[in-house]
Amino acid sequence: MFKSVTLKDVAAKAGVSYQTVSKVINNKANVSPETEKRIWDAIADLRYTTNYSARSLRRRRSNTIGYTWEPAPPDQSNPILDTFLQSMFRAAEEKDYYLLCFPYHADDKNLLKVYRQLYDTGRVDGFVISRLNYKDPTVPYLLERNMPFVGFGRLDEADKSFPYVDVDGGEGVAQAIAHLVSLGHRKIAALAWPEDSRVGNNRMEGYYLQVRCCSMWSSIFPSGLDLLFQVLQVLLQTFNNHRIAHTTLQRLFCPFAASCSAAHPDASPSSVMP
Repeated sequence: MFKSVTLKDVAAKAGVSYQTVSKVINNKANVSPETEKRIWDAIADLRYTTNYSARSLRRRRSNTIGYTWEPAPPDQSNPILDTFLQSMFRAAEEKDYYLLCFPYHADDKNLLKVYRQLYDTGRVDGFVISRLNYKDPTVPYLLERNMPFVGFGRLDEADKSFPYVDVDGGEGVAQAIAHLVSLGHRKIAALAWPEDSRVGNNRMEGYYLQVRCCSMWSSIFPSGLDLLFQVLQVLLQTFNNHRIAHTTLQRLFCPFAASCSAAHPDASPSSVMP
C-alpha cells in the first residue's frame, strides 16, 4: 500500500530533526552546506512533496488566487481570454501559486457573496478582476473589506486606490486611424461600443483625438449585431467610390463583425479599400 512521505521520514534519512528539514525547505535554516545537501538528497530519494494543506494552515496562506469572468455568448469565441488565462497560470506557477477559477454570477449579490466566502474561508489569498466598468460594485466591496486584488483594467485614469494592469485602447485606435490616413483614407467610421462601456469609451477617446488632429469626416454608430449589419450596408452605399474592408472593420473597430458576416453571409462586403 502506498504511504505518503513525511518530514519525519526525510529527517530520519538525513540524520537531522524534522524541524531542521522544515527550516531548510522554507529557506530559514542556518546549517552547514553538507547538512543541507543531505537533506535535499533525502527529499529527492524519498520523493517528498510539501503538504500544501498543512502548510496553508501554518502560514494562513493558500498560495491560490481567485478569478472569474463574464462568459462570452455561446456563438462567439474569446481567444484573448484563453491567452490571458494561460498567461496567469504560468505566472502564478512560477511563484508557486495556483489559480482558482470560480463560476461567474450575473447577480451582483451572489457574486460578492462568492468573493467573501472564498476569502473568509482562506481558500484564496486574493483575486484578479477583469470586469471593471462604471458602477460595478466589485471594486468598492473588495476595498472596503481589505481583500487583496489586482485589476486587469482600471475604473478611471486618476484612480490610484488599487493596483492594475491595463491596455491603452485609446492609443491603439488612434494608431489604427493614423495608419488608414497614411493610406489616403479620409472618411473613417467607428462602429462604437455601448455608451456604458468603460473600455469602449477609452478606445473612442483615441478615435475622437485622431479625427480632430487630422480634421477628418467622422461618424459614430452604436453596437448591436443586426444594427451593425445595417450600418455596413449604409456605409457601402454612402462612400460612392470607396469600398470598406470587412476585415479592416473586424480587426480595428468591431469585435462583432465576424458574427455579422456569419449571420448575413450573402451580403458581406469583400476585400479592401483602394
